[in-house]
Amino acid sequence: MSDDTQLPHGWRRVSLDECAEVIQGQSPPGTSYNTKGDGLPFFQGKAEFGPTYPTIVKWTSQTTKIAEPEDVLISIRAPVGPTNLSPKRACIGRGLAAIRPSERIPSRYLLYAMRDSERALASQSSGSTFDAISGATLRAHSIALAPLPEQHRIVAEIEQQFTRLDAAVAALERVRANLKRYRAATLAAACEGRLVPMEGEANSNGQNRLPVAWDVRTVAEIATVQGGIQKQPKRAPRDNAFPYLRVANVLRGRLDLAEIHQMELFGNEFERLRLERGDLLVVEGNGSPSEIGRMAIWNGAIENCVHQNHIIRVRCREGIEPRFVEVFWNSPAGSDQVKAVASSTSGLYTLSVSKLSKLRVPIPPPPEQQRIVAEVERRLSLVENLEAVLTNAERHTTSLRQSILKRAFEGKLVPQDPNDEPATILLERIRKERAAASSNGSGPKRPGRRTVRA
Repeated sequence: MSDDTQLPHGWRRVSLDECAEVIQGQSPPGTSYNTKGDGLPFFQGKAEFGPTYPTIVKWTSQTTKIAEPEDVLISIRAPVGPTNLSPKRACIGRGLAAIRPSERIPSRYLLYAMRDSERALASQSSGSTFDAISGATLRAHSIALAPLPEQHRIVAEIEQQFTRLDAAVAALERVRANLKRYRAATLAAACEGRLVPMEGEANSNGQNRLPVAWDVRTVAEIATVQGGIQKQPKRAPRDNAFPYLRVANVLRGRLDLAEIHQMELFGNEFERLRLERGDLLVVEGNGSPSEIGRMAIWNGAIENCVHQNHIIRVRCREGIEPRFVEVFWNSPAGSDQVKAVASSTSGLYTLSVSKLSKLRVPIPPPPEQQRIVAEVERRLSLVENLEAVLTNAERHTTSLRQSILKRAFEGKLVPQDPNDEPATILLERIRKERAAASSNGSGPKRPGRRTVRA
């Protein structure tokens, strides 16, 4: 345990074992789980965690290890360190532990102290299959304990500052949502002839709003459509291996080429499937309807590259700008059309070469295609720059939270009061109460909602 020389006067560094009870989780039988509210809420791990309290998604009718209201819940395996407060009496699984502070220590003080030391605790994890910490490691973990009145001041100041940060994050999220709507509106306007001045007048048949100079054609009429190669054991790279793109390489509107695999090709497969700059790559299947048919343009970054069968290649004919087809594809109308034709089998949405070939695309004259693409790229470039600013601001709020916690448990967030009773006296009271409880056989108390005594 670290010494107290770096702490303010009256503070003390203590192990959790000195100031709290640690209850390691144990999962009840899976047959006892339900979503009807029978029994007690059951928390398994970080997946259910929220900003302060975890989200209740299941219950168990056969309880094992119990967390009481306001116990600090901590993930003790993969990942180690994230914390929440138990919202009510609940059962905890083996991926969690409950830390029950003495009634003399506010639960939220312990919560924030554990969040301040999350990385330090995670660094002590180990395991051959997944990272985890033992109960002994958790009990030996130390926190900085302030005098009790200062603990209350620290919690109040942390939550006041976190409330301001929460408001800032909410504002950033609203801006991000507005940018998303602006992006969709830009793409919709581009594909309806409303983004830049168009030649000719709008149609008056009431069925669409396309300029009269535009046409509507199927993908098969404006491009050649080609499926890819199925990965098989016989295609393990040997004598005639080539790089190929997988679903993981094709994102919506961009490529991720950090990891490229190779496969063996035979006969004329390379000539038939070789990618050319400007080819449109479409993902044919995904478990999420929002991701089905995501598309990116091949940029020629890898020489002699092909694609596997879960990617469909669309090669536009002369006079068709592939970037315009991509604009339509990612527009609300294009996305709706793709989802409408995708079939679902056991939750998997799929496209096929045949289905994709029949999709209909509005086609302006070539000069207008170029002008539309240029304006879309100009506007979306501004959106991307603003999104980068938002991302940096969101990262800054995360850093500020950590900075607030760090200052709090260094004794620098709120002023010290020399009249506060030092933490050593608080610890002595806790020891005496524990000894008395042990001697009369009552053991540690298991309170409901905690009222902290001065």
